[in-house]
Amino acid sequence: MLAPLLVFAFALGLYGLTAHGYVDVEDTEICYQAVTGFLDDSSFAIPDTPNGRALIAQRFFVAAGDDGRWYPVYPLLQLLLGVPGAAAGRALAGFANERPDEVVRLCFTLPNVLFGALCALVIYGLGRRLGQSVRGAAATGMLGAAATMLWPMGQSSFVDPPLALFVAASTFCLLSARRPLADDEDRGHPVLPWLLLAGLLHGAACGLRPSAFLLLLPAVLHLRPLGYRALLAFALPIAAVVGGLAWLDVEVFGRPLAAGYVGHAQAKAPVLTPSYTLCLHGLLASDGRGLFVLSPLLLLAVLGWPALRRRAPAAAWLALGQLTVLALFFAAFDGWHGGWCWGPRYLLPAVPLLAAVAGCWWQQRGRWRATLGAVLVALSLGIQVLAVAVPHRIYLVTAASSPAHIYQFFFYTRYSPVAAHARILAHKLRGEPEVYSLRELFGDADDRPVEVTKAPQPQIDGYSQGFRHFALWRVFEKGHRTAAIAATAGCALAVLGALWLLRRLPRAVREPV
Repeated sequence: MLAPLLVFAFALGLYGLTAHGYVDVEDTEICYQAVTGFLDDSSFAIPDTPNGRALIAQRFFVAAGDDGRWYPVYPLLQLLLGVPGAAAGRALAGFANERPDEVVRLCFTLPNVLFGALCALVIYGLGRRLGQSVRGAAATGMLGAAATMLWPMGQSSFVDPPLALFVAASTFCLLSARRPLADDEDRGHPVLPWLLLAGLLHGAACGLRPSAFLLLLPAVLHLRPLGYRALLAFALPIAAVVGGLAWLDVEVFGRPLAAGYVGHAQAKAPVLTPSYTLCLHGLLASDGRGLFVLSPLLLLAVLGWPALRRRAPAAAWLALGQLTVLALFFAAFDGWHGGWCWGPRYLLPAVPLLAAVAGCWWQQRGRWRATLGAVLVALSLGIQVLAVAVPHRIYLVTAASSPAHIYQFFFYTRYSPVAAHARILAHKLRGEPEVYSLRELFGDADDRPVEVTKAPQPQIDGYSQGFRHFALWRVFEKGHRTAAIAATAGCALAVLGALWLLRRLPRAVREPV
């Protein structure tokens, strides 16, 4: 019981130390407006606020309802997930010295810190299912939390962290359901509860983003040896969850899928990619968005996959299937890059299982293996530190000032976000004004100043000033110094204590599923 607690405490402490706690993208601003409107008048319609009116005027991912009001195009479950945080923020808003709305926004976005920490916990469980020792699986969970794109995405306000959590937890249940076929002493292992829980979790993932339906293909292939009854036990909860959300959609919006991605796609068809192979490369190996470039640790999953296939073929093919399905699907669309974010966020649901597979690399003996693994871990940790040390929006606002096509920032090494973040961090540490240029960040022959704190979205870009994107920094600035210092010390102790206790965990390995 100690090992999973250590993993969770480590991830929660790490993410808490670097939590941003503000609505960092316009997409989430729509959801925030709808959720706060729901708390006021029990309707997810965009309220009559300055930001709400601006979003409606821009027709930015909003759809007209039958009642003449405007609603977000995002799934209902995504809106419902934001209600508890916003309600807690309303309750705590009185503690703010000024601008209580900031407290509501802080609480609205903080759940992603929890979802990210729970993802690390699931990575530990996946590692155990793949045959790792207690210590090895705990180390895998911690590295998955700190050395992959889970860390920067856990600081964001996107819906991808809970989506990844639901998919990863469902995957853990699927591996647990296959366990009786792999371990003779577990022939009496109950399969049905695992299948039902896997279906419920995957149904929730489908309710957050329809692309999760694609992941049913590798899941069904994984369960096929268990027979049609197992497939039915897995499918029925999915149908129940999706059907229930559709019914709620009717109750809230008047017709099914009125506010979901499907309804939006019917009104505005998605744009296909200009080059399928180029975008597939962009998702996996480009300098600006490549999964294995921005999370080098996951290269160990690629290198260790053949050995895992020999030891646990079902789990190996499931991991490969998840990544393949997501990459092949999203590479077909012009928005494959995920918009204003760090890394290929659409591939995040595949990251937990890939991180667990990468952890299996350490079970293979050899000095060169340990050396290569240590190098990739150090490189990956450094990249994630740069990703959270400064707001990625500075990079994006500066890049947007270029007349060149945005694709060049995804594929050319000179525009690497890693190098640019290092320059931005050095700029901030020197105490210089928050003014950047294409020459400073990318070496272009363009010295036009870009004042990132005065961009078109001041409510978001204002957090680019100094290190104000860190929530604990802002709490300290607001005068709540005792609370900020106590929270910082608590998070730091959780991280350091978990690392110190890690060596006490047993090293005995087990047979993988």
